[in-house]
Amino acid sequence: MVQGEGVSGWVRKTAGRRVNPASDPAHHQWYIDQMSQTALRVVLETLAYLSTQNLTNVLPQVRIPTLILASKENAAGGHTDHTQAMAQLLPNARLLVILGTSGYVQHSAPEKCVSAWREFVGALRHHQLLAGRG
Repeated sequence: MVQGEGVSGWVRKTAGRRVNPASDPAHHQWYIDQMSQTALRVVLETLAYLSTQNLTNVLPQVRIPTLILASKENAAGGHTDHTQAMAQLLPNARLLVILGTSGYVQHSAPEKCVSAWREFVGALRHHQLLAGRG
């Protein structure tokens, strides 16, 4: 699609998966404008590389506490999203659904993501202090 539509056309057709246009039309347009500046080569190479990656065997080895932030639709699953499966493969993962978001939650609610991350890190720190490792 990127090759035929160009970066701008691809971004316009797919941006709704990352940022909900109804939640803030100005932010949606800003996102399209910013993403459209990405060089075609960068988009093509990134998409090609990502399509070759499979971390299924690696994720169970990740023992560090991991926060996974997702929108409601991504957490619910679908044929293109594997959020639930990824969370289940990580032994110390916490999946947190950020309500009122869509697509790529970090794009649609960065403030909520930062707050969730701070709370997660704070809880880890508290746990370490209680365990005498702080």
